[in-house]
Amino acid sequence: MSTDTEQYFLKQFVDRVGKWHRRGFEGDRHTVESLGDDLAGVSVLRPVLRDEQRLFMVFPYIEMTTIDSMTRRDATRSDAATRVGDAMAAILRARAVDDDPERVLVWKGLDPKNIGWSPDGRLWVFDFGPTVETTLHDAAALVVAAGLLSRWVARPGLHLIAPERRILRGVSEPVAPMTTLDEVQRALRGHKELRQREPQREGIRAAATKLGLHTLGWVHWRSIDREAQRLFR
Repeated sequence: MSTDTEQYFLKQFVDRVGKWHRRGFEGDRHTVESLGDDLAGVSVLRPVLRDEQRLFMVFPYIEMTTIDSMTRRDATRSDAATRVGDAMAAILRARAVDDDPERVLVWKGLDPKNIGWSPDGRLWVFDFGPTVETTLHDAAALVVAAGLLSRWVARPGLHLIAPERRILRGVSEPVAPMTTLDEVQRALRGHKELRQREPQREGIRAAATKLGLHTLGWVHWRSIDREAQRLFR
């Protein structure tokens, strides 16, 4: 949405099948309200307006690039990916529960794709979701798995068959020492199982998704598993 002088981003809270998702709305609000404006050196993107009835939030529009929106030219560089990976590691360390480095207070949307960088080089974190307390190993495994899959949703290209190792390592390597290969592989299996039962896909769309997962997707997942193993050599 936009006005005569400013642009805004509107996020409405619905679930994967299009139903109202009040729990997600309340969880996102609680998480954002619990954070300062700066999170381990990353700026927190806060809403400027909330609608409690229609479950939407309005955010200031900030031009930024994310890992999954990088162009092919951008993807030849790994410095931005490494900055995102370093930021994820710093956030995990900063979220220790009562100074216990083995437990962290994080949120459902903790994902490298939810950190972007604006043209001035500033990093922004957004799209939070409900807060959860978990072990550092589990939280880090989810972040590494998401990092390894971070280009899957980008524009179609060779990265679907041969993942861009520099980008994936840049995002995942700073976090890998916080977890283990077994935990990362378990998180990757969770992502794969989720895609196999996408609830919003029915009929032809569901069949096409399954076909894709068993053909091109199979090649991609094998490649991602090899990249995971390289991280822990």
